[in-house]
Amino acid sequence: MTGVKQTKASIKVKKEASLHDVMSSERAVQIEHVTIRSNKPFATVKANLERLVPKLDGGIFQLVADGEIQRLKQRLEQGPELAIFLFRDHGGLLKIIEHSSKAVQYDIGNPLTASKITRYQLAAGLYAPLRVILYEDETGGSIFEYDKLSSLFGQFDDEQVAVVARGLDAAPGARIAARHGIGSLRRPRALKRDFLVPGAGGLYERHVRFGSCVDGA
Repeated sequence: MTGVKQTKASIKVKKEASLHDVMSSERAVQIEHVTIRSNKPFATVKANLERLVPKLDGGIFQLVADGEIQRLKQRLEQGPELAIFLFRDHGGLLKIIEHSSKAVQYDIGNPLTASKITRYQLAAGLYAPLRVILYEDETGGSIFEYDKLSSLFGQFDDEQVAVVARGLDAAPGARIAARHGIGSLRRPRALKRDFLVPGAGGLYERHVRFGSCVDGA
């Protein structure tokens, strides 16, 4: 019986200890959200985007697995400035509720650039590659939205990360707008969103986005 009591006691101690292994914290951060509008049809903008921003070269992951670092660097340096990592048909998902819509979410970025950020802050991998969405509006035009990179990475208070992020700010908006016929940016509007991100020491933090969303005419 003594052995049983000791076992139960040790289980209780372990359970109490495990409760202290996980902690959470919350803080507010400011995120700038960008909305770019075009009067061009969704299909046209989507086709141009996928033609000029290619899918990520799948051979890159094999080079990582094989430890071919020099070949990997060379492949990345010779590759496109931006590439599509993944895409998801959100419009197709709406068929669940018998609703027809056109919307595609993309993960767009550059593995080499991402490594220049995550080498300083691994938690920044939450935002690399950048997540963007393209969808059709009620008039038959197209809307492209994303969160500004410098504001996403600014929450880590790391100047080395911030320098890289500031250099990337123009990439999603200016390049895609110029190449795909998407209108210029105007009219800031307020934005607030809640979201959880990993914080220091494995903590989870609820972030509240306060910022501006930029609309095009």
